[in-house]
Amino acid sequence: MENVFVRTATTFLRLGDFCQAERCASEGLERLDNLHDNKDFWELRFGLAEVLRIRGRSEESLALLENEGFPPEHPPELRIAHDMHRGYCLGLLGRYQQSASLLDQAEKNAKTRGLRELQSQVLLREAMLSFLLRNYSDAEQTYRIALDLSTELDWYIKSTILAGLGKVLMIRGYYAEAIIWFEQSFRIVEEKHATYSMAGLWSELAVCELGLGHASKSLEFLHKALIINLELGALPSYQICVANIGNVYFQTGDYLNAISHYERALKIAREIKDPVSIEKWSFNRELAFSKLINQSLSAPKAV
Repeated sequence: MENVFVRTATTFLRLGDFCQAERCASEGLERLDNLHDNKDFWELRFGLAEVLRIRGRSEESLALLENEGFPPEHPPELRIAHDMHRGYCLGLLGRYQQSASLLDQAEKNAKTRGLRELQSQVLLREAMLSFLLRNYSDAEQTYRIALDLSTELDWYIKSTILAGLGKVLMIRGYYAEAIIWFEQSFRIVEEKHATYSMAGLWSELAVCELGLGHASKSLEFLHKALIINLELGALPSYQICVANIGNVYFQTGDYLNAISHYERALKIAREIKDPVSIEKWSFNRELAFSKLINQSLSAPKAV
């Protein structure tokens, strides 16, 4: 029988109520009194690790996963999930070789044992890391493999797969096509009132709207996403919203405001030790600064 604390913490995590997820997982662990060979003990630690990761504390998340050693060999899904969570944290911290090895091992083991839902969770993390590393073909292929498994999966995983396929189209400039996938995903998460997922999709839709030339609509989506991510303490998503607002100002020629937002995003990226975002926001800031200088030089001079 599934532990009520595991079930409740997982539900709150997927709905985006990270405070309640953390509270349930912590209380459940206290009641187990550090029973390291207990399945529930590890599943609750995985939940806590996810809360830390979403809040931008990937190093703490990784430490939480590693400082108790390894889960028991049975049931096998514990070792697979352990490799998956560790591998994803390592990838977010820029340790890509270790990350790829653990995630590849986890995906193969889940597939061999017929653990379709767990396999899909691993695939989603592999796809997202491929996306962050700009291996968009690999990301799309991995998302589509997960999609083939999705008929038997729950709402959260399916909505994440649909959003992932939208992201691949979006980054390639197929904004109208990407919106179709994002809207499919949004209908699922809106029905569940999953606020964190909704905020993530508003942020993606904002990028598409900007790409289609709708700056005001883009800002509307971004400000809604910004508020939710700030309330939830989801710093990785929050800094992306801030940077995307900078992109709107960049596109509309307001380079000073763009620089201000890139610097805010860069500060957060450094705090959470996100190497991909540090590189992106640094590049964007310098590009906006260059545009600002050129704009100033080309402005009409008083006579």
